[in-house]
Amino acid sequence: MKPEQKFVARLSILFGEPNTKNLTAMLAEYENAVKRQSASTLHMAGDILARTHKVRTWPTIAEVLDAVSKAKKSAKYASSGLVPIENFDAWWRDRTNRISHARSETEIQAEIAEIEPYWQAKWIHPDRMPQAQQLADERRKELRMQRAKTTIGRMVGERDV
Repeated sequence: MKPEQKFVARLSILFGEPNTKNLTAMLAEYENAVKRQSASTLHMAGDILARTHKVRTWPTIAEVLDAVSKAKKSAKYASSGLVPIENFDAWWRDRTNRISHARSETEIQAEIAEIEPYWQAKWIHPDRMPQAQQLADERRKELRMQRAKTTIGRMVGERDV
């Protein structure tokens, strides 16, 4: 059985027999709408419809295509290992704030490591990684200055360094 036929058969199980005068034509329209989708995508779309479609009537073809789209996005996220960022502005502020206030190179690198996969996957603007690197370089310079000041203070015998 083709994936689209299996999917349409599952819709019959989930939502009962469609209320139509031309069952064969209706089923053909649904199969045609999801043709060339993978079996796993259609299975996931069926799961999405089972959880979200609240009426025991057949979902419209548009609802089916929305479920297929969600299934594809979900599969893309899962395969990349990246979690979608719900509030990018807050996420970015948090990353840059942590870089700006990092107390060590390890903390700086941890934040850069958070940003880099999204940048490589092109999920964030190409300018963001260079901005983060520049901010990291500025913070590294500040940390070097602080260490130098502390070292000089110790050398000249200052107690509160």
